[in-house]
Amino acid sequence: ANNTQFEAIARKIVEGMDLSVQEVSVKNDSTILILAAPPEDEASRRSPRRLYILVQIERNLDPVSENRVRIFQETMKEKNAGKGILMTTGDILPAAESYASQRPIELYDSKKMVEYVRGAVT
Repeated sequence: ANNTQFEAIARKIVEGMDLSVQEVSVKNDSTILILAAPPEDEASRRSPRRLYILVQIERNLDPVSENRVRIFQETMKEKNAGKGILMTTGDILPAAESYASQRPIELYDSKKMVEYVRGAVT
């Protein structure tokens, strides 16, 4: 997919997760960052701060290392996101999984990402 198609698919993936796209930024040809918000419920309407979720979608085969997850966490802080989802077409190294398991970060490897991509392109 070209960059425009990649961005459209990324938006559909996030919307398919029942999230509302707030902001989209293209980091490079293979990475898109989407700041999203969950659906509003009564508690979130009363809260002065809204929870944002940062979704990073990568289309490269490099395995995700602990360092990449650390960099993603820093980006989450910059965007004031309380939760993060990092999706990749590659694999996720055990050290990255271990690091993310202690934080509000979900990692989706190629197998799990395929489910969301199928939903986005159908």
